[in-house]
Amino acid sequence: MDLGHSRVKWALAKDGVLVPDTVKASPAECLEALGNDLQDNPVRKVWLSGQGHAESVAAIINLIEQLGLSLHQLETGSIELPVKPAYPALGCDRWLALQWAWLQTRAACCIVDCGTAVTVDAIDDRGRHLGGWIMTGLASLRSSLGQSARHLPPASPEPGPLNRPARDTSTAIGAGTLVQLVGGIEYAIDSLKSGSDARFESDPAVWLTGGDAAAVQPHLSPPIQYDPHLVLRGLGLASRSP
Repeated sequence: MDLGHSRVKWALAKDGVLVPDTVKASPAECLEALGNDLQDNPVRKVWLSGQGHAESVAAIINLIEQLGLSLHQLETGSIELPVKPAYPALGCDRWLALQWAWLQTRAACCIVDCGTAVTVDAIDDRGRHLGGWIMTGLASLRSSLGQSARHLPPASPEPGPLNRPARDTSTAIGAGTLVQLVGGIEYAIDSLKSGSDARFESDPAVWLTGGDAAAVQPHLSPPIQYDPHLVLRGLGLASRSP
């Protein structure tokens, strides 16, 4: 179970492997579907990564306890997983997203998670987490601009080609915020593989996940490996622990 800043995702795992067709999601404040799913499935234990507001975490814990289920609330570095966090305060969701990508690649890679915040994390050829970057997510970029400049129209959700100047304000905001985000992601990745402080001996594999991944992917330099469930896959791996 992955509780983010705006929604909660959950799925079943068997022998440490995510069962993809069981993945579901709902807004973090609406737990009815989650409760029904927990009652309908023979769950032995719930593994929770909770990055959301304290009230949302408490509500999910209360639901699990009411159903009489065993709960393991995971914290960064609290169990042995293939990739160790670069620093203790790393978000648990970021740490979990590293695991599956590394196991599939076994080589230098970057993991880009496009959610409420966008994170770019780097793993070197030895499987060491080097750290990463945190950027404002696409929806947050657009909403914060609207709050600061209230006379502006909402951003167009489909701004069209990013390499052409927009001919109206709504499209310009939609395209400009996407350009800003894509540019930041590409700069972070490029800085790891070029220049005097390059950290990779070869181009890293780039993995993309998160709710806004579909909007970002067409504008990133290929190849990109898209997997919408990297955090849940990491939780599945964690569930093999006693």
